[in-house]
Amino acid sequence: MRLESGFLRSRIARRVFWSLLLAAALPLAVFATLAYGMLAERLETQANSRLQEAAKYAGMLVYDRLLAAQTALAGVAAGSHGEHEPQAGLPMAARKLFVAVAGIPHGGGAVLGSAEVADVWRAIGRERPADHVDPQRRLWWLPSPPGQPARVVLGLRDEQHWWVAELDAGYLWGDLRDEDAAIGTCVTDASGRPLMCPRGQDATAGAPHRGVRHASWSLFTRADFGTVDWVITRTAPESRLLVGELPLDQVAWKAAAFSLLLVAGLSLVLIRRTMVPLETLMGGTRRLAMRDWSARVDVPGGDEFGQLAGSFNEMAGRIERQMLALQVQSEIDREILGGPDLTRVLGQVMARLQVIAPAAQVGLLISPEGHGRWTRVASRQAPAATVAIDPDLLRRAETEASLLQGTEARLALRLLGLPDGDVQAGGAAPPPVHVVPVRANGRPRALLMLAGVVPAEDELHRELHDLADRLAVMLVASDRERALHQRAVLDSLTGLLNRAGLIETIDRHLAAVDEGGFVLAYIDLDGFKTVNDSRGHPVGDALLGEVARALRALAPADTPVARPGGDEFVLLLPPDREGADALARAICRRLAEPFVIGGQTLRIGASIGLVRSPDDARTRVELMRRADLAMYAAKSGGRARHAWFDPALDERATERAWLQSELPGAIARDELVLHFQPRVAAGNRSLASVEALVRWQHPQRGLIPPMRFVPLAEETGQVEALGRWVLEAACRQQRQWRDAGVAVPRIAVNVSALQLASPGFADEVLAMLRRHGLQAADLEIELTESLFAGDPDEVCERLQPLRDAGVLVALDDFGTGFSSLSVLHRLPVDVLKIDRSFVIELGERESAGAVARSIVALARALGKHVVAEGVETEAQLAHLMALGCDELQGYLFSRPLPAPALAGWLQPAASVAAD
Repeated sequence: MRLESGFLRSRIARRVFWSLLLAAALPLAVFATLAYGMLAERLETQANSRLQEAAKYAGMLVYDRLLAAQTALAGVAAGSHGEHEPQAGLPMAARKLFVAVAGIPHGGGAVLGSAEVADVWRAIGRERPADHVDPQRRLWWLPSPPGQPARVVLGLRDEQHWWVAELDAGYLWGDLRDEDAAIGTCVTDASGRPLMCPRGQDATAGAPHRGVRHASWSLFTRADFGTVDWVITRTAPESRLLVGELPLDQVAWKAAAFSLLLVAGLSLVLIRRTMVPLETLMGGTRRLAMRDWSARVDVPGGDEFGQLAGSFNEMAGRIERQMLALQVQSEIDREILGGPDLTRVLGQVMARLQVIAPAAQVGLLISPEGHGRWTRVASRQAPAATVAIDPDLLRRAETEASLLQGTEARLALRLLGLPDGDVQAGGAAPPPVHVVPVRANGRPRALLMLAGVVPAEDELHRELHDLADRLAVMLVASDRERALHQRAVLDSLTGLLNRAGLIETIDRHLAAVDEGGFVLAYIDLDGFKTVNDSRGHPVGDALLGEVARALRALAPADTPVARPGGDEFVLLLPPDREGADALARAICRRLAEPFVIGGQTLRIGASIGLVRSPDDARTRVELMRRADLAMYAAKSGGRARHAWFDPALDERATERAWLQSELPGAIARDELVLHFQPRVAAGNRSLASVEALVRWQHPQRGLIPPMRFVPLAEETGQVEALGRWVLEAACRQQRQWRDAGVAVPRIAVNVSALQLASPGFADEVLAMLRRHGLQAADLEIELTESLFAGDPDEVCERLQPLRDAGVLVALDDFGTGFSSLSVLHRLPVDVLKIDRSFVIELGERESAGAVARSIVALARALGKHVVAEGVETEAQLAHLMALGCDELQGYLFSRPLPAPALAGWLQPAASVAAD
């Protein structure tokens, strides 16, 4: 009978096997333990005795060699009477005992023999042997490095010399130095200092070692050589001492092993007859549990195990058929839960229909979006196609009587792509078609069709309806997924792509590198905020819807159109630059036309920025940013137009970002400076006042004019800190001029709307004047007309404390802002400044002279002081003098000057005034 070990994987088999083996092994182990203890005790005593004898033997061997060497040295001393070298008188046999021999006189003189021995003699502390050496001592040694034997010196004293000889290590220690010997030997003196210990041997006799025995014997060197005794230590592994003598190795262990093998073999034969069939059944059960539905077992014999195997195979067959059906259904469920993939589910349903009804011609019709459009799913009989279902046939298919015959069956077969000739035999009636309808969201969405087979079995009928139910759930999930996706990527107001949809579309276009790029058109509506604020948000929303429809009508078919937010729209166009130009012009013309919303006529416009990928940018962020820059360039160019991105726009944007980040540091580091432009009296051109103009003296970029950073400071909210610095610096400079005797009547400082809106502005200005010892009349505040566009009463309230204190208030750039005559007479303003745009056209355009004349007349009527700025020519000066202006300012008189240069300008100006 062939033994098999596989059945020992079973717990029961292992339990029985080890129980039987233990039952035989336990008595054997007890007997072996008792016998081993007795034998081990006996052998240990014997081993210690042997090791002690070995140590004594080694000691006696060394002692005999020392005596032989002493005799040889005595012979050398007797044969050398100071007449010749002792080494030369050595017998040939004695020369092997010594490394070198020397005679050292007692009273001094030349050393006979080897100088090396004399060196050793001195190294052990002996300079003059006759005076310092114990005459009874005849043996010395000098320790050497670990693993090397000591240098041993033998001495002999006669009437004239101390005869000294260094013993040869090979002679003295012999084979005791063998490091590979089974029994090691180590020689030390009584103090434990090593004389000869091979490398790896322990010089300490009593040092404990696991698995090593040792024995020591003292060599009686004190009596014969006048020195401390030497200790001989012999060490040997326990295995060397015990194993070779243990009889159990030869008899007991072999008997025990044979007994155990016999018990193990009988146990295996007994267990196999029971456990092999059981393990076969268990293996089949495990395969079934691991979803191997094809698991079957083969157990020969007519006993109970064979009957159990037959029952198992029958059960596994039924489970296989059921689980294959559940597997298809679970795959559909996973598709539903993991993200509806309708195409994959339809393929799985079609494949399962072919499996459960192999004799039928199966088909699947589906309406993916539920809008009456039906599609035939591809099958082995016919390809996919769009079909039209007769409404009566659809209603018939949805009834309980879902078996179609005759004409209805023929229509159904045609829907499946099966002509009558393929399904009829000899002109007979077509086979019946079984239809299982699928409804989702209250509408018929799919039809499962089997031609030629009527599912009479309950199991087949149930599986068809299970497939229909899961397909219905899949359609509902697909509808929900489509609705969520549309909600995520479409704007609810206009139906265009929203920001998320735009990002997705741009990324898809950027990934399609083979399509040659595209043009991104960024559209911003001009004037939409005014419409939204004045007409209300409902009208604004309706206007956005009309704009979206207009863009859809103008853009080519399949052009992505998006509304990322607000009144912004984006189009992704083909890479044709001329076509993009033409479309942008058409959009600007259309959006400039009036829109009628709820009976109201609305007028807006559009500014468009165009950027081309990949020429202008290769990433979505850069495309959007540069299109935005181009759009703002179109707005700056007059609105209602389009502009392409230009690298100069990027440079300006970079400079703007640099200025925005550096300006706060410039104020903190006091990098700003003031220049002053004189304003002269119209009559004699004497200095009437100066206007403080801020400059930025950057350490690397030099002098930066105010037009590059002051508007940015107003946009970013930094103008308040900037204006505070200018006021403080102007007051400080006025104080310095007064102290230096420079006659500057008044300083004019520009003030922004943010400064004036600060609640403590007036108190702060008056505190500055007091801090620098100035009068209120020494300062003039210049404001722009835009400050009065909102609530003029609030502005007047904030300015009144300054006017009450005597600070002059000037209205700068008059005629270009929002001041109306109805409020002008109430404004707390002392000075009107005629904007330079009117001054530079005096004498060239009659309208400019009329405006200037009107401003002067209005100022005279209101009792205001009039200042004309931007005077550059004598002709302009003559016109202004004729109009009766009070003060003049411009390059004709002086450019803005640094504070030190103003004093130099005042001297010729004073001469002109005196003349």
